[in-house]
Amino acid sequence: MIVDVNTAVGRWPFCEAQSVTPPRLSSLLARAGVDLALTSSLEAIFHEDPDEDNRRLFRQLRGHKRLLPVPVINPRLADWRASVARWARKGTAVKILPSYHAYSLAGTDVDGLAAELARRRLPLLVQIRMEDERVQAPALRVPPVPVADVVALAGRFPHLSIVALGTYSREVVDLLRQSPRVWADVSFLDGMDAVGVLVRKHRAFAKRLLLGSHSPLFYAQSAVLKVQTAEVTSVVHRGILGGNARTMLGL
Repeated sequence: MIVDVNTAVGRWPFCEAQSVTPPRLSSLLARAGVDLALTSSLEAIFHEDPDEDNRRLFRQLRGHKRLLPVPVINPRLADWRASVARWARKGTAVKILPSYHAYSLAGTDVDGLAAELARRRLPLLVQIRMEDERVQAPALRVPPVPVADVVALAGRFPHLSIVALGTYSREVVDLLRQSPRVWADVSFLDGMDAVGVLVRKHRAFAKRLLLGSHSPLFYAQSAVLKVQTAEVTSVVHRGILGGNARTMLGL
């Protein structure tokens, strides 16, 4: 089973593509061979209170067995606990976007959420970046989440499973070397045979890399091929394509 931990539905305002509906995303993922995908709302990124976007997401994904809804939570809001209680019991993970919702992992805003998710044994997906910073409009630049802040968060909550989405290769090395309870997706891994190079240099990373396509902003097939063509063993291929995610998610 191939599991994609980084997909979304909705519209990204910085490209000309139309809004991606659940049927469209499911079709794109099926062509890439993806059997199961963690899916959040693109619109939730741009709303301080993403609860209505979460409500729409869960409603739209009914009947789409390939797509598992992942709510976006803003821990700066006073009622974030109610949102977690409402959506976490229906989902398999929770996603946060610190850079877009204007808070730092180094601050206290996220600590309560981290403790609650650790108690519920739900993974926390941290979106490091949505775009390569070099392509962003000068007046609309959103900085990536510092990897050091993810490492520090993992240190404060050692029983919390954290997945870093959208990390560059050099960031993955710093992240996984220091934090045994952190996973990273392959969506932004860069360079020739990026997955193979990383695993051959750091064998322990093989069990903590996850397939993440960043679809629909990136092509799902590209992420799958990035793993399938990596010069690693078939055991590593199977783990990154789905086995690691199933273990982490308890599927």
